[in-house]
Amino acid sequence: MNGSTFMCGGILSGITGNRADIDDPVKGREDADSPTIRDKTWEAYLSDLKTRLKPNGSQLIIQTRWHEDDLSGRILPKNWDGHSGWVESQQGDWWYVICLQAQCEREDDPLGREIGEWLWPEWFDAEFWTSTKRGQGSRNWDALYQQKPKPVEGSLIKRAWPQRYGEPPTEFMRVVFSLDTAYKEDQINDPSVLTIWGEKEHGKYLLHVWRDRVEYPALKRVLANHYMAWKPTAVLIEDKSSGQSLLQECRDGIILKDYPKPIHIPVIAIEPEGNKVDRAVRVSSQFEAGIVYLPEVAEWLMDFESELFGFPIATHDDQVDSTTQFLDWSHNSSINIDYVSTGKQTQAHQAESTGAFGYRLRSKKYGDF
Repeated sequence: MNGSTFMCGGILSGITGNRADIDDPVKGREDADSPTIRDKTWEAYLSDLKTRLKPNGSQLIIQTRWHEDDLSGRILPKNWDGHSGWVESQQGDWWYVICLQAQCEREDDPLGREIGEWLWPEWFDAEFWTSTKRGQGSRNWDALYQQKPKPVEGSLIKRAWPQRYGEPPTEFMRVVFSLDTAYKEDQINDPSVLTIWGEKEHGKYLLHVWRDRVEYPALKRVLANHYMAWKPTAVLIEDKSSGQSLLQECRDGIILKDYPKPIHIPVIAIEPEGNKVDRAVRVSSQFEAGIVYLPEVAEWLMDFESELFGFPIATHDDQVDSTTQFLDWSHNSSINIDYVSTGKQTQAHQAESTGAFGYRLRSKKYGDF
């Protein structure tokens, strides 16, 4: 009605002489993983397409993100964190980004979804999305569904570095909790994270990850329940505003309505040195040396790996913070062993257990505890 016309063609199909928008310039994984195809696509965009724009013309790119170095990856700013809205490109011009993720991760979601909500629930239910997420694996899920592709080898911490275990060992020199808290009013949309580690002479095993957005009363209960189940040697909590009250209450004894006496938890206040990236760099050598063990299968593993191998460009870094907190502390601590624990306690043993650990611990940085 307004004289507009439409023509479509492949990104490398000879579009010169015509005006065009761009819809999905990548055909599939094989093309996306090819540096040659990515370079040809970029050159076609610059010379064949961008030069066809009329004065005051607009560019529209509709794309599934296959690779961090795809067409959108070369346009978006290097520090793009998945947010929607106006961004300045690497070339200095401005783009309006609409990032629609299968599962909402951000407050600025274009559809106004709450964090954790799925895309198009009228058509795809939560069971479908959960099954798809598990089946696709972290690389495809992050790229094709969350629009945040990450380097296949990992970013700062490489995917090939961690060791893998099937069944965890039954005995450890010590079991340690590392808690990253986020329960202040202005942090309610950030998750708190508890990682549980078992140490042996040859390595450090990540045994479990709990991650959720909770307020302080719920966080206390979660920590107390995990403590009674695992009976760790120590619980690491960053000595910051959102962790100080929890540190004090753990020392005084957490009181739960359904438990007969205060639960005293052996906490260690951690004062981190350097920023988040500095801390990750500091412990990355432990991954590279092959002394950090991750499970082959776990319900929480995909989310953990997505954040770990995507750091520092991943949307969240809470699991990384919890991990680096433990690895940094562990590296600077030594232990004298009286006897070892068999790890997690049974439900029947939880109520009566007074502690299954007999260590005298000495830390190079923190002293005896």
